[in-house]
Amino acid sequence: MVPAMLEETKIYHDVLWQKAQSGHIFELDTLTLRFTMSLIGQTVLNTALGAQTGSKPLADGMMTTIAWMMPNREINPLEQLNFVRDFVHWYYGRQMNKYTGAILDQCYRELQGHEAVGKAKSVMDLVLEAYIKEQGDKDKTITPRLDPAFRAFAITQIRLFLFVGHDSLSTTICYAIYLLAKNSETPERLRSEYDSVSIDTADLSRKIKTNPKLLNSLPYTHAVLKETLRLFPPGSATRQGYKGINLIDNQGKQYPLENMFVWVLHVAMHKEEQYWVDPDEFIPAR
Repeated sequence: MVPAMLEETKIYHDVLWQKAQSGHIFELDTLTLRFTMSLIGQTVLNTALGAQTGSKPLADGMMTTIAWMMPNREINPLEQLNFVRDFVHWYYGRQMNKYTGAILDQCYRELQGHEAVGKAKSVMDLVLEAYIKEQGDKDKTITPRLDPAFRAFAITQIRLFLFVGHDSLSTTICYAIYLLAKNSETPERLRSEYDSVSIDTADLSRKIKTNPKLLNSLPYTHAVLKETLRLFPPGSATRQGYKGINLIDNQGKQYPLENMFVWVLHVAMHKEEQYWVDPDEFIPAR
């Protein structure tokens, strides 16, 4: 999967370079969202979605659907009276399902005909392999078409992968670029790290394709990403409490969690002075 992901990264690099050369202000988030969708497409479907290079059904459908969500419905209930929204979601939902279903069917045919031997396996390839094996274990005939119920479920999961993953990844990339721009010494240290492993940034893609393990020899690069995630975690989480389970604070006080939801707020935890020196500062070497 690494070569395909590097190709998408090269496209993203070239787009950013062209924008920077133009001298005009542009919206980084939109470009990065399309980049991360393309990355996820390669990982999940082993398919080039082409989201960075033009109008494509899956990427455009997903972004349009998200844009028509109702983020302020709790504040403004009248938002729910926009009946065009239901049509937009239905239309683009069908468009995404059709596009994704065609890729899914193609993957299934390739696996049945053993055409995928030697190819890098995507998430969907692994799922379909497990599905075929399960059908064989149950002494069921492997049909030329996917079971409709399984196919519908798989399409839904693919859309979920795209929806959940694309925004958190793009947000992290945008914040990393922001922090590098605000801290001039960090890019210098990154360049020094690449020099130390004999990587010419102009030849970076080819070197990593030849030796993907090279990515594991870049500790400062990893530290920059981790520090970005510490300062700007892309999400948080809730957990349901149950009877007999208590939350214990640093002073040993216990809080019963029965009939409660616990919101794990990462951004607050990552700024806690008890655990972090200069918690508001960007210090990758910490």
